[in-house]
Amino acid sequence: YIFDHTLSMEVAYREVGEMRHRLLHRRVAESLEAIHGDRIDSFAGLIASHFTEGNAPHRAALYALRAAQHAASLAAWKEAITFYEQALATIDDKRKQIEIYLGLGNAQFTGGNAAQAVESFRAALTSAQSLNDAARASAARQMLGQALLLQGRYAEAIALAQSSDSVESEMLWGIALSLEGADLIGADEHLQKAEALHASADRAPRSTLSQIRFERGSVAAQQGDLTRAVEIYKNALATAEESSEAWAQQI
Repeated sequence: YIFDHTLSMEVAYREVGEMRHRLLHRRVAESLEAIHGDRIDSFAGLIASHFTEGNAPHRAALYALRAAQHAASLAAWKEAITFYEQALATIDDKRKQIEIYLGLGNAQFTGGNAAQAVESFRAALTSAQSLNDAARASAARQMLGQALLLQGRYAEAIALAQSSDSVESEMLWGIALSLEGADLIGADEHLQKAEALHASADRAPRSTLSQIRFERGSVAAQQGDLTRAVEIYKNALATAEESSEAWAQQI
């Protein structure tokens, strides 16, 4: 059903009364839950809006998060950002907030707003550190580093790398110096350290190793040592092909 004019809708809402207005929206949301249970993600945004109008913010937030994740899977970044922000405004579970901040930052970053993404990733990192959640802190640090590098904020990226002693931090430090171009020797030293840490780490992903070697090849090329650069690139390519990485062709 639709209204012939917005004023008609406004009058109808007023006549219904506030309490009944809220109740009807909650009933609509619950009906949509029941009807579309087998494909709920496609209707999560609509359900969230009805629960919001029904003054059930916590129920709305859970569907807003599902709607955000669904929108992100369809590369609908603007919609994903809106739903992530809605979920964030209500959900007070700290661990869930980290997940939301990471999703929000990714949507902002991929949607072309790296500056906003930096703030979301920083919030995720701060929350993860406060909870001593090493895995999520590492994920937030990596995503924050990428966002800083994209904007040419190399000093901030290096400061971030200095806050942690890990494969990812040494790699970030090396990449920042390489892109800045002011200290290529230092860049290669940090990338070599990242490769050594990777070799001693348990279950370290091979994709990280291929990226480290790729960056080392780039440093060698910038230094004018093309023979060495080609050799390092070949090693990076072999590592990438071992795990069938999509970016092997780029290498």
